[in-house]
Parts: sequence; structure tokens; C-alpha cells
Amino acid sequence: MLWVLVAKDELFNLYNKVNIEEKKFITPRQLDPTVDGYSDTVMNDQYFWALSFDEMLKVTGTARTYVDKYWTRTSLNHDRVYVINPGGDVNYGTRNISDRMVRPAFNLDLSSLYFASSANSENDKLSLESKKLNNVTTLDDNIKLTFKDDSLNLKIDSVIDKFQTKQTPLQVSYSNATYGENIYLSAILRDENNDIKYYGKIDLVSESGTGQISIPFDNVDYGSYQLEIFVEKINGDTISDFSSEPYVTDITVTNEIMISSDIENGKVETSQNGANSGEKISLNVLADKGYQLDTLKIVDADNNEIVIDNNTFIMPNTYVTIYATFKPVEYQFTSGENAIYQGTDLVFTLDGEYDLVDKVLLNDKELDQNHYIITEGSTIITLKDEYLKTLDVGDYELTLTYTNGSSDTTTFTIDDNNQNVVTDDTIDNPKTFDGILFYVVLGLVSIIGLAGAGIYFKKYAYIKTR
Repeated sequence: MLWVLVAKDELFNLYNKVNIEEKKFITPRQLDPTVDGYSDTVMNDQYFWALSFDEMLKVTGTARTYVDKYWTRTSLNHDRVYVINPGGDVNYGTRNISDRMVRPAFNLDLSSLYFASSANSENDKLSLESKKLNNVTTLDDNIKLTFKDDSLNLKIDSVIDKFQTKQTPLQVSYSNATYGENIYLSAILRDENNDIKYYGKIDLVSESGTGQISIPFDNVDYGSYQLEIFVEKINGDTISDFSSEPYVTDITVTNEIMISSDIENGKVETSQNGANSGEKISLNVLADKGYQLDTLKIVDADNNEIVIDNNTFIMPNTYVTIYATFKPVEYQFTSGENAIYQGTDLVFTLDGEYDLVDKVLLNDKELDQNHYIITEGSTIITLKDEYLKTLDVGDYELTLTYTNGSSDTTTFTIDDNNQNVVTDDTIDNPKTFDGILFYVVLGLVSIIGLAGAGIYFKKYAYIKTR
């Protein structure tokens, strides 16, 4: 029988030319002569074969067309078989062996098939620009397949945020990746219908199998996608490609909400890093200690200002940038102003944060820390009495400065009535030696006084008696 004698051997030779990595995805079948009417035994483990006439009738569309005529395996008699013409119609005529055209059919393990791509060398994966997600167009007539191959490995170490903005590339750390010639970290984006919309061979796997890739989204339309990242061995336009099991996560590509890097003395937080047009975004404005919000502004890509309502805004259909400035809180004296020294400590209070006090000045000169005490509530400064006693009579300016740049000044007075006053609670007890000396001198004075008085009285008495 013509097919048995010639086609079977030729198909076997074609199968042997298949790349060894591709062969493991082809599963054999059994051919039964009772079904197809040829006089031969059952043939097992057939990897390549010609379709039967009945099988060919089940093929629809352009799949039956080819560059030339080709045989089916269903025979009419010992030297005639059904032949399919290039246009896809059936020819019943006799064909010589020299006219044969073998078109193999085979069983493919579809459970391992990942996706198909163009096999045109001018538009295949290797010709695509790296580090980019490319919009997937309609496949060419010649396609190639990518199979999942468990000999390729990849571990994604990053936690990938659900929201991804067009303006900021996605940074992905990986490890335990298979590496080698033409082995890439690749990615695809599928839409809600599971159709691949974007593909990119992002970068070659590092020779250590560990590293980081940056996936840009500037070429991607806004929307929700399934992101798949995988190791991919790309083999050109004549051999199938192979991939690791992909890392899969859902993401939403949005407009970015950017916060100016020039903000100082505070920060602005947002409820999310990106948003679609029309979404309501909340702001959380946080001033550093000693500062308060001064200005807050949001502009879109065209520098149009966005309305802020009660720390919320509506996202436009572009990215936005948030700007903010913070100014120092102006602290003031709240008690103790214009005090008059009364022979005890002077206490002053300010409404500032006590731990932000920078300097204490008296008449514009920094005061020694031994002369005052600062305590909390908000700022309480106590000028010590022992220091105040040393000051000359007059008016003094007391100034406190804070690390945020704020300062305030008040005055106090030292007058004649209260300066150098000695009060009972400040008299020192006499020393023992000082007391003895005092009484000795007092005794001597008394004795001399009494002696003088005695002489006087005696003289007076003598004169009197004469």
C-alpha cells in the first residue's frame, strides 16, 4: 500500500529531525488498519502520521490549505489515496510516489502549551526590544509555540502591589532562576478575557540566577490585568520556546499620584499610590513637631490645579503631583510677662514644645544653663533666685528660641526695693568662734566701763567729804 510503504518511513524520518526538547511534548498514538482500510497491522507509537480522510473532514478553515498537495492516509486501492490539494479540497486521482507530499499530524500535549507567538524572523521574540512590554498584534501565518518546561526554574521574592502606575516601573526581585544563552525574564499581561495583550522579554537572567528586573508600564493602557512573570528560553524562529511555571498576580494599571520630593518639615500621605479617573482620594497631612501646614496644592500633567475639598480630591485622567509647604508654629509667652523680682524664683510659661527649646537668652546673650530650669507644660522656664540676686537693678529681656526657628521675648524688672534684700530664711547661723569672740569683746568693754565709773564715783565722794 502506497502510504504504508512510503509515507510511514518518511514521517518517521521527519520526527527524528525534531529538536529533542520539543519531542517530550509530542505524545504517540496507535493507527488501526480496520478504521482506515489499509492492509497492514496495527501500528503503535506513531509520533508523526498523515491524517485520515475522515479526520481531514473535521479540519476547518485555512488549516486544510498548504503550499502544495499532500496525502491523507486513507487509500482508494493499492496505488491510490485521497489527496488534499493546496486550496484544501479533496483529490481522488492516482498519484505517483514522486508526486507525494507528506504533511505530518501529531498529538501535542496541550496541558504544557503556554502561548503562541510569531515565527517570522522579522517579528519574533528575539527581534523585540528588551525592557519593554510590547502591544501584542495579530499573529503571522507562521507561528511558534511556547511550552512550560519543568526544567526551568524561577522564584519571585518581591511582594507586588495590586496597583501599578504607568509612570513608575515595577521593581521585581528574583532568585533560583535558570540562566544561560538566550534565557530571559519575560512577562505577559492578560486582559479580563484571558487574552494576552502585552508581552516583553524584560532582561537576560543574571549569571547568578538572582537579581532584579524593572518592568515599565508606560506603554500599557489603563485597566485591570493578570501579570505573569517567567523564565523563558527563546530559540529563534524554527524551534519552540520554553518557559518556567509563571508567577501570576492581578494588577491594575492606573494614573500615578506623585508627591513632590521637595517637601520639608512634614509629609503628605495618600490613600493609594495610583487611581483611575473619577476615584476619590484621601490625603493625610502630617507636620513635623513644631511645624504646621502652610500651603497644599495638587496639579495634573498639564499643570492644572485640582480642587481639594476637606483633604480629598477627585482623580483626573492623568497623573497628579502633590506639593506642600510647612511653616514654623510661632510660640509665645503665656504667663510671667513683665514680672518684678520679689526675692524668689521667677517662673515663665510659653505655649511651645519644651523639648524643642534651643537657647535661652538674657539681653541677647545666651544664659548659662545653671541659672535656669526648663520643664514640660508646654514650656516652663524658671530663673533661679540665687542668680537673680546677682543682677543689677534694671529691666531685662528674656528670649527663648526653638529649633523650628520660632522665638519670643518678654521682660522682667529688678528694682531697689527687692534687690539684695536679706530675709529671715537667708540669714546664716553664726559660727561658734564668731560668737565667743563677740562676747569676749563685749565683756572687756563692760569691765572697762565699770572701772571708769568706779573711779568717778570715788573721786566724787572724796570731794564731797572734804
